[in-house]
Amino acid sequence: MENFHKAVKIYIDRPQVVNRRCAGSVLVSAVTSCDDVTSTSQRLDNLTTLICDAMKDEGCLYLDPSLISVITPYTTNYVELSVRKILSKQSHVKFPHEIIIQGLDWYYFIPVEVNGESSLCAVGVSYYLDVSADSGSVSTNPCIQVTTFSHPQLCCKTTSSQWLHHVLLPKLNKWASQPAAAVTKSVMSDSQETDGRPDELVSTEKYFEKYTRMKDVYGKAICEIWPECTDPLKFVYEDVAIASYLICLWEKEMEENSTLKRPSFVDVGCGNGLLVYILTAEGFSGYGIDIRKRAIWDMFGDKADLREMSLIPSDSKLFSTSDWLIGNHSDELTPWIPVMAARSSRNCRFFLLPCCPFDFYGKYQRSDASKSIYLQYLDYVCHITKQCGFIYQTDSLRIPSTRKQCIIGLRKKNIPESEYQLLDTEIDNMTSSNNSGNTSLSSSTTFTPRAQVEPVRNCSTVSKALQQQIVRLVSDRLLATISYKSTTTGGTWNCGGTLDLSEVADMCKSQNLLQPLKAECGGIKTLLKNHHYIFKVTPEKGRYLVRLNDYTINRKEKTPTSRYKTKLCWFFTSHPDGCLLSADSCQYAHGEGDIRSGS
Repeated sequence: MENFHKAVKIYIDRPQVVNRRCAGSVLVSAVTSCDDVTSTSQRLDNLTTLICDAMKDEGCLYLDPSLISVITPYTTNYVELSVRKILSKQSHVKFPHEIIIQGLDWYYFIPVEVNGESSLCAVGVSYYLDVSADSGSVSTNPCIQVTTFSHPQLCCKTTSSQWLHHVLLPKLNKWASQPAAAVTKSVMSDSQETDGRPDELVSTEKYFEKYTRMKDVYGKAICEIWPECTDPLKFVYEDVAIASYLICLWEKEMEENSTLKRPSFVDVGCGNGLLVYILTAEGFSGYGIDIRKRAIWDMFGDKADLREMSLIPSDSKLFSTSDWLIGNHSDELTPWIPVMAARSSRNCRFFLLPCCPFDFYGKYQRSDASKSIYLQYLDYVCHITKQCGFIYQTDSLRIPSTRKQCIIGLRKKNIPESEYQLLDTEIDNMTSSNNSGNTSLSSSTTFTPRAQVEPVRNCSTVSKALQQQIVRLVSDRLLATISYKSTTTGGTWNCGGTLDLSEVADMCKSQNLLQPLKAECGGIKTLLKNHHYIFKVTPEKGRYLVRLNDYTINRKEKTPTSRYKTKLCWFFTSHPDGCLLSADSCQYAHGEGDIRSGS
């Protein structure tokens, strides 16, 4: 029975893992059964009062008699009654609240809405979850079953009977049959957004209200004008989510301190500057710094204070007038964020989202093989945070990234001056010794910032001879598989076969061709994609497949006029059957005489 309750609790706490339209849930109110109340009418009155109070923000004044008749049979044998509010990912979609009545071995879900007369009614389809009698009382893998009941009082978009039987029920039985560790992994995979628990430091409901609004205000508009080569869907919505989280965190802090003054911030290593732009637009004062200016900064104009500059993170009082430091994927500055916050002022706090692992002076190297490098790095940064005198808390953000654990560094109150001075000495000792034992790949004790000019690592600077050697090796292997297609002139043309990218890597490795690509982003895949006029690299079922590019299929991209016929056609010069297209149709030159000079 424990597995049954475990599975249903996942659904109650995290409906988004089953229904992608949901963002989460909040238990508005809950009460356990009172053994000292024996009167059925008294129990019913208590539950009615609880439900009305939970639904008062929705305009509820009393319960409809039909709803009371639904609840009454369960007033004598319930263990707990709660009211669940389901949060929607879309502002125009609203889910009904649910009354959840829990028994010893069953759950009853009743969707409810307030009608025009301020009466709370059961609506749509309510459902009863219990364990099939066929499971047996000692079964560790119970067979969960669902029974549905219709309440047609109001017409609303709510849970359908089909969805309950064909989507929810299989999930519940899957979770009930798995061990706890497997369930956690399964839930993470299903949700694709968070790591198995709701946000802890900020209200889930407030966060999603803010995120939904800000997504509508900034998301689509910025995606449409995104000038960077990076994927706007990832970067824009991730920064909107981080901004929403920070604002909720700061508003909570303002409420606890009974102040209307908004905190100021510095985004250290601000990158594209989008987070600074959003926070500024939402009324928070601050600026971003980065060693290298990005093209998108000009688009923000004076709506974001973005500064191109380098800094020495060991200096004191770097940000003495700022309340919060932000380290959002700040790479080599990540371990320095707590240090800079500690030395900036006695009131400076920080938000840190670690990604690439660095220690104070170089790449971080894990020392415990039983832990992933990411989890071990989080422990390392948390240790630094504690050494810097902060009370820290960790939280899991709802962002489209595998690196979503953030660290919040908060100040101890009323630190004596003597203790604060001693802390500075301890920080000096920590940074000078690197405080990492054998975890550093660098023996240096001098911080080295990244180069102001970003090195080109897209395989375009790899020697032409090596590129041609790899192209020939891969194309020969593809053409070794004979697969003819008819041409428009009545001949045949060998399309070649298909190779898994891992096979291509093994081929190149056997010829000692991979080593020069180690420092390039994407390696062999990037090199092949750079030769898109020869190869087509496509993701299929979790892997990448490589084929020859057939220009007669889905030919959508057009070469700019300035580059038309400025390069020899590889198929014309190197394919045994020549080019599929005629000289007039092909965007590449068929022979030296067909080449035109670029303009």
